[in-house]
Amino acid sequence: MKKLLFILLLLQSTLSFSQKFGARIGLSFSDQIISLPNIGLSYEVPLTNKLSLSTELNRTVRGHIVNVSYLNSIGATLAYGDEGIVNSFVELPVHLKLHLNKNNNQNTGFSLKAGSYIGYSLKRSLFLKSGTWDSDWLRDKAKEFDSSSLGTSKIDYGINLGLVYGLKKIPLNFELRYYKGFSKQERQDLYFYDKFQPNDPFDNGLKDYVDGPKINDIGGFEWAVGYKF
Repeated sequence: MKKLLFILLLLQSTLSFSQKFGARIGLSFSDQIISLPNIGLSYEVPLTNKLSLSTELNRTVRGHIVNVSYLNSIGATLAYGDEGIVNSFVELPVHLKLHLNKNNNQNTGFSLKAGSYIGYSLKRSLFLKSGTWDSDWLRDKAKEFDSSSLGTSKIDYGINLGLVYGLKKIPLNFELRYYKGFSKQERQDLYFYDKFQPNDPFDNGLKDYVDGPKINDIGGFEWAVGYKF
């Protein structure tokens, strides 16, 4: 009897411990670009019947649009258009989660979560979305564009607000999350001359004639499906 009781207690603690871990997959939408996949692992610790603390380790893909103009040495426009910029981040969010379920089951029903995140850009890729890219040279220059020389940051940090719903019969949950970054990222109105260099686009003797970029923070929405182990 004692052995059976011990096994039941051990099984209960194991199940309770395993329910703290999870995996998630989703997509992001920001500035006319849908980016996927976002994948990651999660860990959740109950604080009270209604509150828990959760953290994640994610690989998050986010994108936005930049309007770019290429000019010749006398300022005439060679080409212009929209470039899509997609960043792949490794991201660490931390959230406080409020469970709205009346039966105090933290794995089912609706929950609200709020917190912050910090991320580091692992890879940055470009694609020409629209415009007058009428030569291979201009297309190559657009693909070489590197925002690091413009003072944009590889580190992104900001806040998250989310609404989560957990199913009752299987350990799946669905989340709609809003994120708002505070680091500086390029957004629009970038101008380059024909001697553009990826590492220093303004180092061509024409710095006084190049309009500065509008660098701003970015934000958007993320939709994800999670599974509790």
